[in-house]
Amino acid sequence: MMQKWYVVRAKPRSENLAATHLARQGFRVFLPQYATTVKHAGRTTQVHRPLFPGYLFVGFDRETARWRSILGTIGVLDLIRNGDHPVSVPENVVEGLIAEGGENGLIQRAEDVLRPGSTVRITEGPFALFVGRLLSLNDKERTTVLLSVMNREIEVLLPRESIEATP
Repeated sequence: MMQKWYVVRAKPRSENLAATHLARQGFRVFLPQYATTVKHAGRTTQVHRPLFPGYLFVGFDRETARWRSILGTIGVLDLIRNGDHPVSVPENVVEGLIAEGGENGLIQRAEDVLRPGSTVRITEGPFALFVGRLLSLNDKERTTVLLSVMNREIEVLLPRESIEATP
């Protein structure tokens, strides 16, 4: 049998710790992450956060690997299982993520592509399906979008999750 990818559920905010200890045991580990900017105590820094908080991927051959050792690994809560057997991730899912982010796992999220001046589509609320121009993004996950409504341009303040980039 060949190596497949499985999902490990990590303890809260312990994805990196789990990944380190799993790698030390010889498992192939993939922790997809994204870069974000954080402001704290007046300083702005860029940090990497898990793309899937609380989860990471581990590759092994279920027939030959000593996979039960994963369950006792520091930072690990459990493997996603069906009964007593780990459930593998569908083929090419993890490979696709690796191809997009490389072995370091740094993935560019769709919302990271949003920049002032980008064309965006509103996905929910009273302006759903309207297309406008993104004017600004602020720290509180809010956006300002310029819409053309009834031959007038208006600025609308929206939650960041209610807009998407248009191709």
